[in-house]
Amino acid sequence: VSRRKWTSSSLGSTSAVSAARTNLYFVFLSATGVALALISNASHFTREFQVFALGVLLLNLIGGLMAMARMLHAHGQTVLYIQSLNRIRHFFTELDPDVKPYLTLPVHDDEAGVVESASRHPSLWAMTMLPAASMATLVALVNTFLVGAIAATVYLLLGSSATMALVYAGVAFVIASIVIWGWLFLELHRIRRRLVIQFPHHQ
Repeated sequence: VSRRKWTSSSLGSTSAVSAARTNLYFVFLSATGVALALISNASHFTREFQVFALGVLLLNLIGGLMAMARMLHAHGQTVLYIQSLNRIRHFFTELDPDVKPYLTLPVHDDEAGVVESASRHPSLWAMTMLPAASMATLVALVNTFLVGAIAATVYLLLGSSATMALVYAGVAFVIASIVIWGWLFLELHRIRRRLVIQFPHHQ
């Protein structure tokens, strides 16, 4: 029982910390966005403002990538804690099989049990249902837009027209989507492969 309480507490703490980090990141992102809007009105989008905006956007991107990395780490920890809780419930069913109908949460520690999916072979996308991974996907989307904005700002600084800067922003957005989302799903796949399963559904 004490082990179960400790695991539940750790799981709750991990989710709370992930949510707090996500909120902090978006507060910072919103604050810098408001600052850029106010300064752009005062500076009339001069070259100096573009340099300042580029620095702010790069800072936001670095913060976003770091936030993603931390959230993916938290996701890995969440998976381990959920597995532990599922194994404890499975242990209870071994002690008394009659208790199984009264359990509403999974008693298996495979991927389907972790993501609480009805499918025995849930897709990789199902892993994003867990809180930390869901937050990481949201930050990943923001990061792709930041890359596009950075590309547009760079080309404006180089003297390109607004139309060409928009084109370059679109290209950068596509490339960033492939790279950032590829990294996200690669990390989720690695977490799936590291699962040590003792009580799968087919038993």
